[in-house]
Amino acid sequence: MIRISSTSTIFYKLFVPIFWAVFFGSFFVAIWITDEAQGSVLGITGIKIVGSIMYILGLILLYFTIFQFKRVEYNADSLYITDYFTHVNIPLDSIEKIQVRDWIIFKTGHLKLKFKGRFGNKIRLIICQEEFPKFQKLMDNV
Repeated sequence: MIRISSTSTIFYKLFVPIFWAVFFGSFFVAIWITDEAQGSVLGITGIKIVGSIMYILGLILLYFTIFQFKRVEYNADSLYITDYFTHVNIPLDSIEKIQVRDWIIFKTGHLKLKFKGRFGNKIRLIICQEEFPKFQKLMDNV
């Protein structure tokens, strides 16, 4: 099996959201158990509301961006997709379209499938710079 997603996928998929949720979650709990802030412009109620909104917005942002990445491998006839908890096997001919987006710190690949499977019909991954171009060439020939 050849892995076309980056090895950093596990870092972005598991470590970053867990670290963020624990660190800012403890900050969130701390502002809710604090009595009165001295010298605060917003007052303690304002800080609690702003802190709560920021924490919830951060969790939503993580869910719709980083949490959508999958680990993807392939062989001669199948694509293996996992979110580190669930594993799915999809035939290579079910891939309709491949897109690559270049972000500053990594490139993402978007595999559009012909049907909606366990992970939906669009698979997002952080691409491996060495193996993904080979996969694209293989898919051009299929």
